[in-house]
Amino acid sequence: MASTKNIDADLVLELYEAGYATTYIGKVVGCTPANIRNHLLNKGIVVRPHSHSLSYRLSDSMEVIRSILSEGGTLKEALKRLGINIDPNTVRRAACTRGIDLQAYLYLNKQNKNWLVSTPGHWKREDGKKYVIATCKTCGMFSEVPVLKLDSVNQPICGSCSCISTN
Repeated sequence: MASTKNIDADLVLELYEAGYATTYIGKVVGCTPANIRNHLLNKGIVVRPHSHSLSYRLSDSMEVIRSILSEGGTLKEALKRLGINIDPNTVRRAACTRGIDLQAYLYLNKQNKNWLVSTPGHWKREDGKKYVIATCKTCGMFSEVPVLKLDSVNQPICGSCSCISTN
């Protein structure tokens, strides 16, 4: 563990001003959150109360969550898409306190030439493969499609219309 004398002061300040929690910053620089707090206090920086660290970044967290709910994808993709610099754990905690499972939206809006995933959620079957409910782009019927087939050249053919989309 690094002491407060061996901390990269610029990095600590940059991360803290970006809204990262002292726990996360401590992991990055290799010391305890208490050392980070002491370092910031010694530099004359007003430290956010620990109990309010979630509410401090709540608006950014909610913006990221709304993006995932509407556009799907991973948390990392949403942060990059929005250009928001926030600790991913803060977003996860905000989603969890609201009963939102971000993993359910992982494949939402993913598509290939035959299928569009328009429903959140995925599951594993006994065969160990992950499945999603996808919509056939040709006939509009819903079907269970293996996640791996969404990126595959050998895409599943719709059981209803039995045709391969040319989109």
